[in-house]
Amino acid sequence: MERDTKRGLLIVIIVLLAIIAIALSGIFGLMLFRQSNIGINLGIDEQYPTVMTRNEESKYEAYFIELNAGAVEITNSEDGKLHYSIQADEKKLSVSEKDGALIIIDKSKSVSRMKTNKTSRIRLAVPSDFGGSFNIKSDAGNITLENFPEATLNAEADAGEIKVSEIKNIKADCDAGNIKIDKINNRADISADAGNINIGTADIKENSKLECDFGNITVYEISEVKVNAKCDLGKCTVNKSVDDSQIILEVNADCGNIDIN
Repeated sequence: MERDTKRGLLIVIIVLLAIIAIALSGIFGLMLFRQSNIGINLGIDEQYPTVMTRNEESKYEAYFIELNAGAVEITNSEDGKLHYSIQADEKKLSVSEKDGALIIIDKSKSVSRMKTNKTSRIRLAVPSDFGGSFNIKSDAGNITLENFPEATLNAEADAGEIKVSEIKNIKADCDAGNIKIDKINNRADISADAGNINIGTADIKENSKLECDFGNITVYEISEVKVNAKCDLGKCTVNKSVDDSQIILEVNADCGNIDIN
């Protein structure tokens, strides 16, 4: 009887592992398929021509950027002014101002001809002391920010990576792709469905949250906060946590490892 019980448990474990393997292969297959549509894995990337270039005083309190397929790159301005360049289908592009915000909406679609994939690119250079918010939504493409230690980033990416050098507050949601942040100076609310979350230094001053469905969560240096970490399927390692801290970092991984240092 005991032998039959063990055999039954073994069969259940094997079935569960098979289901997880099928789910993972489906999700990562979707990642590759969606990324191939924007030229990451198939063909050669080619951007739409530049249709707008601006150099002006930095006066905006917020930036709202939305695009279908392409990259958003926000760097530090060296002269204290705002510079931006947009490569897109001009007929699908809208640029406007409202309530102190610059709004860029690009509905250009990824166009594939033979072995060439044509995508959009939106590039901004903003002074590093900018203290407002960047609000970016991308269906397919990478989002990249340099050093903005006083700014807030709200980012949504369906298929693509989010990379940030330094930010004060961040709320990021990525369906398929990695999230990499070198330094966070205050608050984080980060979620990844299929991809890793990597944070260099997390100087957390308000309650924060990191969540990952399929992928690993790694924080290389954490401030004096209490860490509540939970792994459903994976290895959970928390080397630093201050139990009597009033600031709490919640870390959850459904299928992946957690490593907090």
